[in-house]
Amino acid sequence: LQTIWYVPLFKARCNTVGKNLSLPKGIPFIAGHAHIIIGNNVTLNKISIGTSAVIDKPSLSIGNNTVIRGKSTIGASLKIRIGNNCIIEDNFLILDTDGHPLNSQLRRKRKLVPRNMLKPTIVGDNVYIGRNVSVLKGVFIGNHSVILPNTLVIKDIPQNSIVCGVPAQIISLRK
Repeated sequence: LQTIWYVPLFKARCNTVGKNLSLPKGIPFIAGHAHIIIGNNVTLNKISIGTSAVIDKPSLSIGNNTVIRGKSTIGASLKIRIGNNCIIEDNFLILDTDGHPLNSQLRRKRKLVPRNMLKPTIVGDNVYIGRNVSVLKGVFIGNHSVILPNTLVIKDIPQNSIVCGVPAQIISLRK
């Protein structure tokens, strides 16, 4: 099924897909339209990708040799980039928007998030992200960092950091 069904159907929704894409638990669910770039040797285990209509084609890129495990959600309204050689465990959430306007009057009128409220979210290279981690809009996670399970990342994480908590706190720096 993976070779003759899952991979060809998913590739049809992407702009670029590298070699050796693996979709062991089926086709990722994609809602909306995005500019999707997938690197070489990527494994996606039953993830969901949602986009909004704030801009015409939000961007999502996933680097080479990256694994994203099951029940993970990517919400791209502007730009989300996940680097090379990343391992991301189950129940991961990454967003580049709040999902709704912060102004209650705009919410009542069912307006979209204003463009100026979108901020790119970037995960660097060689990052390990544990289970049940949420990364909110505008965050940059530096290369070689480790995000421990059950962490809420709301601000930038310097490279070589080990972080945990709600909100995320640096507990040590890797050497």
